[in-house]
Amino acid sequence: MTLIIHDWGGPIGIGAFLKVPERVSNLVVLNSTVFPMPKEGLRYDKNYPVKGFAWSKFPKVIPNNFWGPFASFAIFYNPDDPQELVQNIPNILNLAREGGGIVEDESIAQKFFREQFLSDKNVMSSKRLVLQTPVWGHGNVYKEPTLGERDTTPFYHFIQENISKLWGPNGQNIGVRAVLGKWDPSAKDEVIDQWIENLPQLEGHVKEFQNASHFIEEIEPEAIANAIIDVANLT
Repeated sequence: MTLIIHDWGGPIGIGAFLKVPERVSNLVVLNSTVFPMPKEGLRYDKNYPVKGFAWSKFPKVIPNNFWGPFASFAIFYNPDDPQELVQNIPNILNLAREGGGIVEDESIAQKFFREQFLSDKNVMSSKRLVLQTPVWGHGNVYKEPTLGERDTTPFYHFIQENISKLWGPNGQNIGVRAVLGKWDPSAKDEVIDQWIENLPQLEGHVKEFQNASHFIEEIEPEAIANAIIDVANLT
C-alpha cells in the first residue's frame, strides 16, 4: 500500500504500520511529523499562527461553543497577513454566537471542519490535541478521565527507533514523497531535515508551497495526486 499521512495521522498511521512494515511500499507526507518538534522557526507554542498568539494556548482562552468557528478560520487561514487573524478574533466571537462561520466564501471543507465541533466531545478532543502540539514527537504524560494516566513517550520512541531501520535504504527502501504547505510548523526546514535524515530517499522529492497553510489538500490537490502517481509508479 501507499500510506498518505497528514497532521496527527502521521504518528497514528506510521505508528500502526511500523508494526506490519512489509505492508507499506510507499509513503506520502503532507504537513505532518513523527519526530520531536524542533525549537527553531515556527512553533505551536510561540509564534504560530502569530507571534504572541500561540496555537497551543488558544484552547485555554477560546470558549468551547466558539471553538468551531475560530479553529476553522485559523486552520484554513491564508497567511498573506497573519496579523489579520488577531484583528478578526472579536468578529470570530460575534459571528460564532450566531452559530455560523466567519467568512462569506466558506468552502465546503471549512464548513465541514467547523460543523464537527457542534459535538462537545469533538471540541474537547480537538483542544486536547492542540494543547499537546508543543510536545509533538517528544511524548508527554497526561490524565484522561476514562483511561487514567497516559504516556505517549514510548509510542513516539517506537516510531523514531524503527522508521529508518525498517523503511530506510538499509530496510525496505520504500518510496517517499512530501507535499508541504510552508506556513505551518510541521513543514519548516528543520522538520524536513528530520524526515530526510531518517528516510534519505526523500531527498529531491519534496514539493514546498510557500504561501500554503496546514490543509495542503485543499490548496494543492493536483500536486498531491501527482506525488502519489509518481511514487507508486501509476503513470
